[in-house]
Amino acid sequence: MAKIDHDDVKQAYALLNNLKYELKNEPYGKNNQFLAFDELYQVIDKTLYDLKHQSYEGITLSIRLGKTMSYINDALAFRGLRLSEKQAQAWDLFIHPTDKSLQKNEVIFKLINQFGVW
Repeated sequence: MAKIDHDDVKQAYALLNNLKYELKNEPYGKNNQFLAFDELYQVIDKTLYDLKHQSYEGITLSIRLGKTMSYINDALAFRGLRLSEKQAQAWDLFIHPTDKSLQKNEVIFKLINQFGVW
């Protein structure tokens, strides 16, 4: 399998870290009923740790990020998580990266979310 470009991992790390910052520092959206913030931050922190300390090949980066995306999507859809405008912008950047090299991950993210495959 081909190794993932280190820049792709760094960019994914930066986007996820930006999302974490907004989630921790920005007030949540109206009607937020989500209560498992410690769990949410733990999921993000574990992914950030893995991005820093693991090497990725093939689609493994997309799969790793897809697990975090699935957790947050589930919280948004079923557990009452409501994002503020700034948080939603950070979320959108994470799931729809503007960097061309990360856009290939977006297709895999969609497949993971659609079929729940890891």
